[in-house]
Amino acid sequence: MSEAVVSKATIPAEVTSAIANLASGDLSTHGEAYEFLLLATEDSARWADAACAEIAPLMKHKDGRVRSIAGQMLCALSPNASRKTVAAALDDLMAATHDKAFVTARHVLLALWRVGKADTQLRSKLVKRLRARFVESSREKNSTLIRYDIACVLRRLFDETGDAAVKSTTLALIELEPDAKYRKKYAGAWKGA
Repeated sequence: MSEAVVSKATIPAEVTSAIANLASGDLSTHGEAYEFLLLATEDSARWADAACAEIAPLMKHKDGRVRSIAGQMLCALSPNASRKTVAAALDDLMAATHDKAFVTARHVLLALWRVGKADTQLRSKLVKRLRARFVESSREKNSTLIRYDIACVLRRLFDETGDAAVKSTTLALIELEPDAKYRKKYAGAWKGA
């Protein structure tokens, strides 16, 4: 990851337009903005930091769909963004996993594997935060779904990086589940690893 912060002027006009469409709250433009931004993030090395700066405020938007897309885009940009930018976004991303709209929380959670994809220090921080999220979720309404999603996110992260620490942490987390039925379900996400 580059440590350089890129100026706003380097964000392609189409990306700026898609971010503006997302920020507008106009439901009719969200889907197209999401699809475009998702494709654009694949080649975002020159402008990822600047785009993150534009998208991060949308994590506080009144519309859950906007918050969800913003979180997913921050995650998608993170492999090309600077360590400093991603570290700054991590708190907001983890907070979004507690969003009042469960579907928003879930969409952001399922995209988090991308945060740990490119940098070992960020991966370690992410795994630590996901471990804490797994443990604390036991008191929540959808705890088993949250825990399953975390097991899946960590599996995807392991598949992308081959980091043995991710696997050992996840297998230890699975053992924390008191219900054998759910322990088996979480372990199922790790078959063949």
